[in-house]
Amino acid sequence: MKRLGVLFVFLGLAAATPMLSVILKEGSEFEDTQSKRAVQVPYISKEKAEKIERAVSEAWNRYDARVFYRLNAALHGQAACKEQTDDTLGVWDNDKNKKLAKDDFCDGDIPTNPVPWYPLACPSFYLDVQELMTRYAKVMLHANTVYLRDYLEEINKALEKEAPKTLLWMDYRIPGGGAAFIPVEDANAQGRWEELVQKGLGIKSFARTYYEQAKPGQIQTRQELGRQTNQGGYEPPGIQALEEAKKKVVARGSVHPSGKNHYWAGKNQGPKPQGEAGLASKNDYEIYGLLPVLKLKSNLVSETSPRSLTFTVSCITQVGVPVPIPIPIPVIKVGAQVNTYWEGLIEGYKVEDAVGFPRLLKP
Repeated sequence: MKRLGVLFVFLGLAAATPMLSVILKEGSEFEDTQSKRAVQVPYISKEKAEKIERAVSEAWNRYDARVFYRLNAALHGQAACKEQTDDTLGVWDNDKNKKLAKDDFCDGDIPTNPVPWYPLACPSFYLDVQELMTRYAKVMLHANTVYLRDYLEEINKALEKEAPKTLLWMDYRIPGGGAAFIPVEDANAQGRWEELVQKGLGIKSFARTYYEQAKPGQIQTRQELGRQTNQGGYEPPGIQALEEAKKKVVARGSVHPSGKNHYWAGKNQGPKPQGEAGLASKNDYEIYGLLPVLKLKSNLVSETSPRSLTFTVSCITQVGVPVPIPIPIPVIKVGAQVNTYWEGLIEGYKVEDAVGFPRLLKP
């Protein structure tokens, strides 16, 4: 079905509605219906999209490592300011010996000596808890003002390299501040449409007939364009339940699944997202009105690091033997975390999580 796109010149909606207006081989056009601002976004390859996934995952892993080792140095003093070998930084390559330079976490003011403590008769000991908490708070302030900024910039640089024409609807780095959208194609994928049809069959018994209108040479009865209703609203094209069902073909997970330190390895699996991105060729997208995109947006998270930090003190037995007492110190990060989301956008339908007006990362 040769898609004509969705025309918005007649829409007089009171509020801005972000839309995927038309899918073409040379790129997909997105439009804000209030400002009439339209932006055409080219496709990137599956391989480039996977590099962006990895960059998002690795940037958070590195951010966590910097916070962890800075806190370790702040509690133990400048003697801990040395290059670290980390067994989780290289998880994407199964490299358990990746290095973190000391300048990556011992920048700025690090206390010379450890947090004050001394042993008492077991099981007692003295620890300057107030000093420990003060150093902890300073580390987290530094993390939120320096390391978090660096983390977000690492992701932005990855987008500039792999997808410079990323569509920005406001700022994906701010929780609730919009998202970034990147159309992705797999020029080598074949047979995607049959899979899509099968997944749509559970919606309506006539789904196959409806979907197969899209094949060249078939009689087409689908309403091609969205239209304005008599009440001033907007009616999207096609049968909405069947159009929405197309989204099922895009079912790949995020690099940070809810409740999991997935960037760290997920224990039983690597950090690579699970599931099928539902990619096809851009010719298929134009014909069938389905556009898989990689979306980036931020969420405010509170996460305990998978890296385990301990501060060890000791007490003295009656015969004068010191007994080590390790004190676990949870490393809790609170701030903006960028995550990846794979979505199937439908031609003529609203784009979720878009805020403000569309623009390209690098025009």
